[in-house]
Amino acid sequence: MTSTSLIGREHDIVEASKLLQTPEVRLVTLTGPGGIGKTRLAIAVGEELDDRYPHGTVFVPLAAIAQPALVLPRIAAAVGATIDGARPPLDVLVEHFAEAPALLVLDNLEQVVAVAPELDQLLTRCPSLERSTSGRSWRTPTGPPSDRPSGPSDCEPTRRTCESPSVGSSPTTWHRCHTSSASFGCSGRCAVACRKAAPGSTRYSSELTHWTTAAKPSCCSRRPSLRSRSVTTTALAAVDGLKRLEGRIDDPYLESAAQLAVSWILPIVDDFDGALQAASTALDGFRRQNEPFMAFAALTVGMLEMTLGRDAAAHAHLTEVNELGGQFDNNWLESTARTQLASLAVRAGRLDDARALLVESVDASEDTELSSRTVTFSLVASAQLALAEGDARRAAVALGAAAGLRRHAGLRAWPSTRRSEAELVTRIAQEIDHEDFEDALAAGSELSHREAVGLVRGDG
Repeated sequence: MTSTSLIGREHDIVEASKLLQTPEVRLVTLTGPGGIGKTRLAIAVGEELDDRYPHGTVFVPLAAIAQPALVLPRIAAAVGATIDGARPPLDVLVEHFAEAPALLVLDNLEQVVAVAPELDQLLTRCPSLERSTSGRSWRTPTGPPSDRPSGPSDCEPTRRTCESPSVGSSPTTWHRCHTSSASFGCSGRCAVACRKAAPGSTRYSSELTHWTTAAKPSCCSRRPSLRSRSVTTTALAAVDGLKRLEGRIDDPYLESAAQLAVSWILPIVDDFDGALQAASTALDGFRRQNEPFMAFAALTVGMLEMTLGRDAAAHAHLTEVNELGGQFDNNWLESTARTQLASLAVRAGRLDDARALLVESVDASEDTELSSRTVTFSLVASAQLALAEGDARRAAVALGAAAGLRRHAGLRAWPSTRRSEAELVTRIAQEIDHEDFEDALAAGSELSHREAVGLVRGDG
């Protein structure tokens, strides 16, 4: 793999290379207008890092690929992996990358972004794989438009996406970096979007990034060794740091992002009122800017309102999220909103509506594997429905399945739902004897992702 010379892009090469050498970074995306040199920059970065990977750097041109289903076979061909018979290309690639690290450079990905869920699964299942992509835009069916953190998978190595227009192309060029986990579901996007505008426009973006990153262990750590006291201390320190930035940030987007980060952290210390206030402020800010990220803020508001028993307001916000998900072609938003609307329907005694919403929540994207987080939301709502219908054992199986998926994916219960979920466990345990309850939980925990989805649908 060779590249033409890149005059004046040395700094870009160094910065992109540093990102890929950061332990928690798995994905770097280069975006910008056509003709500014994204492909050459991506190739240059790959050449710079080629010696770091036993499998080397593999350049995969996708300009001639128009069908998302052909992307994984194209990658397999590029890396020399053979797809035999009906074996899924994803499994072939997972096996190929299982033993040695590699860097994939996917060029012109924007025209086949519907393959994003499969690429997320590839990253999830291959800890040694890293990916650099280039294209004029970055939009996935699991997230709002280009500058929004997105992704369906949630075991989910943290990613940083760097969108970098041509340096020096105009005084107003900017780039935005996202430090986020693979999805809202995994960490609640505790590492919030950090926009770095043209020099001097935002003075506090690095400090904001520091405090939102500090919050990540509190919200989404996969390390069971973290003690509750240290988690609480970390969360409070992060909130304190973010609050000190209030009134000092000169970028409305960052101001709203900081408020949203606070709203994700405060439930850890049971401050749901404070979290709702921060989320509502973020939502108002994103609305004024007409930022698609308002959908995630509205989802946060709706879930917090549910926790506080404000069901009518929650229903309005979650219905809006469902509609926005349709506008953005975002199956993750639609599915998650429907799981929460199903829970509200159970509370209101509308069990038929709840059942229909749950089926819709897992059928929203037949061609896209649902994230583990979304399925756990659906399972918890299914447990609520089963209990309301008098089937406590099925409810316990559903909760066991949710716990099993979380354990497999390295997830924790979403902070704003932990209290209500704990109450649900207690209610179910009171309906059946202890041994049956434990057996049901254990049976549920053994269900596969596919079997868990079937449980939500009511199969069998």
